[in-house]
Amino acid sequence: VEADLSNQHLYLYHKGQLVFETDFVSGSMSSTPDCVTPPGIFDVTYKTKNAVLRGSDYETPVSYWMPFYGNYGMHDASWRAQFGGDIFMTNGSHGCINLPPSSAAVIYEYVYTGHPVVCYYY
Repeated sequence: VEADLSNQHLYLYHKGQLVFETDFVSGSMSSTPDCVTPPGIFDVTYKTKNAVLRGSDYETPVSYWMPFYGNYGMHDASWRAQFGGDIFMTNGSHGCINLPPSSAAVIYEYVYTGHPVVCYYY
């Protein structure tokens, strides 16, 4: 998984071939530093369906949860109507990669525990 945080676009590779891509919304750039999606090379810690994500000011059920760095991960965001662009600058996530529900379903089928996730800003 390659997450271009500057362009808010994700690329999914399988056996060296690009198999899927989608826009997303990452961590808010106008909030606290812990809401900024961290750049780096990570791997999927585990994956599960029907999880409840909890933070100090939220409790959100998601259908697909794929954490890759502590409580940062990829998941569906059914509450969002739009993805991509510069949404993350002022209305981003708490640090996770918010995906369209249909995209999260596709990605969930491909990734596995240990699957590489590369996040970067330009």
